[in-house]
Amino acid sequence: GKERIQQTEAVQKLGQQDSEVNGMDDTADAVYRFVKERVAALQTDDPQNRARLAILRRGLGKDPADSVEVWSISMAGIPDRLTARGSGIIKATDAEWAIHTALTLYALHRQGSSAQVNTADRSFASAIRLLMDPSDETGGPVKRRFDALVTSESITEVGNHARGIVQLLRASDRPLAFDYPALARDIYLYGTPNGRRAVRLRWGQDFFRGEMENKGEDHKEE
Repeated sequence: GKERIQQTEAVQKLGQQDSEVNGMDDTADAVYRFVKERVAALQTDDPQNRARLAILRRGLGKDPADSVEVWSISMAGIPDRLTARGSGIIKATDAEWAIHTALTLYALHRQGSSAQVNTADRSFASAIRLLMDPSDETGGPVKRRFDALVTSESITEVGNHARGIVQLLRASDRPLAFDYPALARDIYLYGTPNGRRAVRLRWGQDFFRGEMENKGEDHKEE
């Protein structure tokens, strides 16, 4: 009857939602793997890679579609599923935006330094927390930058706020490396409704867990 039809439609809707989520996760993982491979290739401090990093920096803050000079580094070998190839769409996909943003930020972080700035041992939000002055209960300008980041309305806005934060990380007295492939994955997910909520929550957890750990270290010293 009518009730059975409604139940069937509800099950089909849930199945469609699950399929969309799984597809989103698969794409996010593909973004992660692609950026991981690119960063690994750029890690060596040699003249060729320094030139590549300089080229990548020219794409900072730009639309991937307008960054022709960086395509040979950021787009070569990119899986078709991460692009809009063959779809008739003439703008960069969220996956391409995420890859472009992460790689250009990585190049910015490496500017003027041979130190490694990528590590799987620290998240982006945890690295931001380490910039804060432990004696400042308000969190100061770093906390305000973090708040602006997590309340961004789009992945392009995320990229703009992340750029300012990476500049602070680069200027820090101590090396503050973080997981760039994971950042790329998060930026991609931020462009999806469910993904955005999950990324915001994860960034908040990482940021404030770092706060508690820092306070714990302060008490140990006392």
